Amino acid sequence: MSGDYTVGRVAVPGTAASMHSAHETRPIVSTSFMNLMFQFTFPLLGAGFGSMPSLFMPSAIGDVGISTRPPNMPSESVRVVAAGRLGRQSPGSVSFYIHAWNAACGEPVVIMDDFKMSHVKGGMVADQKPRLPRYKLE
Repeated sequence: MSGDYTVGRVAVPGTAASMHSAHETRPIVSTSFMNLMFQFTFPLLGAGFGSMPSLFMPSAIGDVGISTRPPNMPSESVRVVAAGRLGRQSPGSVSFYIHAWNAACGEPVVIMDDFKMSHVKGGMVADQKPRLPRYKLE
């Protein structure tokens, strides 16, 4: 982590082995790959440094652009830049941009602008009891 941005590589994970019959239809964009892109914002929120003030979850994306040839084969990788800043006094959401570049292309393969992460509010008050589950496992 350096200042208000993180830089690194994200590779498409091989998830076929965990699928039924070890088969997975090749997607246009791997959901696990996109999830790793979202996770690039967590160091900017303080994760891994003991300074993350609360749990954050993705809440909105302003603009998304995906090239016609994003990486979709296991181990294909891109260079990713994520930028944003957590205002320690601000209880609202935090905006980021996430851009992914492939060495073979002159343009980004994934662009996410105004990607918002919001504090997960909740927790239990001292006198509050846990709720009973509304489902039953058999």
